[in-house]
Amino acid sequence: MEKSVDILIVNWNGKHFCEKLLRQLTALPSFDRLISSVVVVDNGSADGSAEYIASNFPSVKLLALTENLGYAKGNNIGLKMCQAEFVLLLNNDTEINDANFISKLTDYAVANPACGAISPALYLPSGRLQTGAGGFDRGLVSYASYFLFVARIFPFISKPFYFNQDVFVRKGNPVHLDWVSGAAMLVRTAALKRAGGVPEDYFMYAEDVKLCRNLRRLGLSVSYLPTSRLVHVHGGSEDAAGIKTRWIDSTLAEYSSRAGFVKVSVAKAIFFGGFILRAALYKIKWMITRTERDRIASTRMLVYSKVAMAFKFREGKN
Repeated sequence: MEKSVDILIVNWNGKHFCEKLLRQLTALPSFDRLISSVVVVDNGSADGSAEYIASNFPSVKLLALTENLGYAKGNNIGLKMCQAEFVLLLNNDTEINDANFISKLTDYAVANPACGAISPALYLPSGRLQTGAGGFDRGLVSYASYFLFVARIFPFISKPFYFNQDVFVRKGNPVHLDWVSGAAMLVRTAALKRAGGVPEDYFMYAEDVKLCRNLRRLGLSVSYLPTSRLVHVHGGSEDAAGIKTRWIDSTLAEYSSRAGFVKVSVAKAIFFGGFILRAALYKIKWMITRTERDRIASTRMLVYSKVAMAFKFREGKN
């Protein structure tokens, strides 16, 4: 399909990411044929991102904001400039390792008119598959399925809130999920606008879960296409200091907006137990391997467990 995709990127202090990503995008064999526009919303960066993009990529539609309004609001501001049939919500900290990843997504979406959103397989720079590329709607069953390793034992019948990419990449078939990651999500532009855009309830994280739920409420499906691939640095747009824990708060806050105090308390306990179990497993692994990676992983899981139990119930409706 000619000029059927607008690419929408929200940037915050990611000049080094944007430099690489924009060069990769404009070098794609299908760029001139498939891409209608590239829109970058700069969220008040202090690293010269906006100036760099304006000077080096004059064809990019740049919206330079004066403050960081967050991922969701930034996307909604940029969405107003998107008119193509599809919009690709793309993180600035992604790298292209499949020159046809966009055309594979659009081909699937065109062949499946009920598909509201679709995403590629997400890899880490190390070559491993990322955790959190998609999954099933958040709740006690999906939490328990993920944290208590049920999904590892029964990958094709369980419904964890983070599904296991490894299993489905090996099979290579498209998968219907409840949500996919906003790091790289191709969405029908009209449907996205009809759904109210990207939900702005959360500054970061959980927006993709709620967006996909809103699309499914419109009668559209959400899919994952493992034959389309992309590298995600994962967390590259956050502050580099310390262990990233905001995702835990956002995940529980999103669930808290739909569930009562008792269910949220059970969810916190599942999170806590899952993190403690992982911390112990990484500790045992470290005692065998003595690798720094396993030691850090064990420490990170302990931090996660404390953050989960510290979460305060927030009543609300979404």
